[in-house]
Amino acid sequence: MATVRKVHDGTALTTSLATAYTVGTVATGGGIIEQIIVVNDNTTTVRTVTVQLIKSGQAAAQSYLIAEKRVAPNDSQPLLPGPIYVDTGAFIQAKQDTGTDCTIRITALEVS
Repeated sequence: MATVRKVHDGTALTTSLATAYTVGTVATGGGIIEQIIVVNDNTTTVRTVTVQLIKSGQAAAQSYLIAEKRVAPNDSQPLLPGPIYVDTGAFIQAKQDTGTDCTIRITALEVS
């Protein structure tokens, strides 16, 4: 069994849900989401960020919500209290309430 660390380079958020990370198909043992961080580059406005963790083969839905946090201007906010174990093909989608000034970064382990 091998474990590979995946460090996501970052995805700029918009007002529509977009996939930021998917547990790869080579991860036959699934994945462990270690960290999710959102950075707000806006200098004056608080942004609300929504993050969903969706099972393989499913579509975005409120039932997959794992975080909805307000991020202060020029600040970062960790969105994950601890590791989350997920199956192969699971994916994270995120959006912000308005604008395009937040970035999400994800760190995970994939097990094969």
